[in-house]
Parts: sequence; C-alpha cells; structure tokens
Amino acid sequence: MATTRLQLLACSVLTLALTPKALAFQPVPLEVRALAHVFVKASRPTLPSQEATLREDFIRGFSSGFMEPGFPETADQGPDRPAFAAGHRRGVEYAQAGGPISERIWAGFGYHPVRLRGDWFLGFETSVFRFGGLKSCWLRPQRHAVVGVDAATESQRPRPIKVQVVGYMSPRGEHGHLGMSTCEIIATAVSPDA
Repeated sequence: MATTRLQLLACSVLTLALTPKALAFQPVPLEVRALAHVFVKASRPTLPSQEATLREDFIRGFSSGFMEPGFPETADQGPDRPAFAAGHRRGVEYAQAGGPISERIWAGFGYHPVRLRGDWFLGFETSVFRFGGLKSCWLRPQRHAVVGVDAATESQRPRPIKVQVVGYMSPRGEHGHLGMSTCEIIATAVSPDA
C-alpha cells in the first residue's frame, strides 16, 4: 500500500514539474535536441509552429521518461501526443542504458549527483527535503527508490522523516507544487537515516 500511494504522489509531482514553464528554464542536452530534431523532420510538419510544438513535446516526453523511467506516460500526454510518447520511449531507453551516457544526459539537463542526509517533509502536495541547515529542495523519488521508509504512513504524521538521499539536484528554477521550490532532487534511493 505504501508504494502505491507514493507512486501516485510522485506521478502528480512529475506532471507538475514538467509544465512548459518549468521546461523553458532548464537546459536541454545536445543529444536530446538532436533526437528531437530527427523526430520533427521525420514527422514532416507543414508549419513552423508545428515544428516547435513537436520539438517541445518530444523534449518534455524524453525528460519524463528519462527522469522517471518506472512511470508510464500520463493519460493526457500519451497516445494523442505522438511526439511526447516517442520522446518518453527514448528517455526510458537512455535511463535504462545507465553509465556514462546517463550521467551526460543528467548533466546536460543541468542536474548534478548528490548524496545527502536530512529531513523529508511529506504530505498532501508536499515533498520537501531539508538538509544542511535551512537549505531545502523538492524531493521527487523515482519509482522503487524509497526503501525502508513507510512513506504512506509517515505522510499522515506532522513530523519530518530522517532520511539519506542519493540522486540528482536540479539547477535553480521553479519546481514542485506550484513551482514553489527553487530546486528539486530526483532521488534514485531514499533510505532511513539512523
């Protein structure tokens, strides 16, 4: 039950984090731009505005698939949006490849690896990780990243969860619920901090 509730929370966080406004502020890796270019040319759009829309949808889909490879496309961004769906599939492929290419893509999106300890405040429309004093970021765990923490039960309590987080920190921007956090950490592992 804990995994299911956490999956729903992370999926809603993903949808909020990948709004057009959020995408506009993050860098896009050269490899992803090239993949989007190939997709757009193969699609043969008739208007320049269609090219831009296809390119943006592909990049948004790639970002979604790469950063959240365990989550399927969301219903409002899938079958009727072929560029998003194609980008999502390619993003998942790159995430599953791992290794140096994966690190290059993370860096291209402006994210850098982190390993931190701190307090996770989890609840309705809240997933804030406070570390290093007063510094805090939106925490977005990947599917299956949370081990040994009953997030569903803990989210019902008004106290922080002490955790260790391994993942990637975003560049400064608007992240999380309503873009209220200046950074986010996409966690590949979250475990209790003893």
